[in-house]
Amino acid sequence: MKSLLIGLMASVLTLSSINIAMASNTPMHVSIEDISTLNMYSINEDVITDGRMFEEMSYRKFSGDSSPYNLLQNTIWWAGSEGMVTMDFGKQFIIQDVLIQVDAYDSYKIDYSIDNINWSNLFTISPEDGESLYGMDTMSSDILHEEYVASIDFSIVETRYLRVSASDGDGTYFLSELQAFGTPSSNTIEIQSNQTISPVPAPPSVMLFGAGLMMLMGLQYRRKKMSL
Repeated sequence: MKSLLIGLMASVLTLSSINIAMASNTPMHVSIEDISTLNMYSINEDVITDGRMFEEMSYRKFSGDSSPYNLLQNTIWWAGSEGMVTMDFGKQFIIQDVLIQVDAYDSYKIDYSIDNINWSNLFTISPEDGESLYGMDTMSSDILHEEYVASIDFSIVETRYLRVSASDGDGTYFLSELQAFGTPSSNTIEIQSNQTISPVPAPPSVMLFGAGLMMLMGLQYRRKKMSL
């Protein structure tokens, strides 16, 4: 009886460890707490995190939407090399991948920082990197994504801030979308200002263990009762 119980407990602990490891290493879309701009023009800074992207090689349509729109109202854009967009995740995350859509004619720098003071380069985009010859171009560092671009793939980093700036091009720059994917450094990830979830769900194996333990206890009690 004792050896059976120990074996059952060991199996459950092993399954739980595997489930926890898999859950904690699964990248999630990281919510943006704040967006700040410098020397830029925009109607609404949230347009770069709304998930609505332009069709490839187009300035006139959203992907999957045939209605016309104003390019200047649905991007953050700037003229000259002094413009910058800084995204704050609110706390540190392990960033594994990035999805970005920018003007295909230009070159851009994506940098990262923990303290918003000391910055390092994450990757650089050049006109040769994407598929589009003109218009907006979508690129992903995720090798499984259909818009994967090997030249912007990077090793995972721990950061709180991402920054986009222009490094070369025709002098007018457009940023339509910037999404980051990763895992939190702590045990929870903020989804909304008033809602949090745990990235590690309670594994079903724990429930099975509880049911099995109760069954074993019942059998043991029954044997004792019959021996009296």
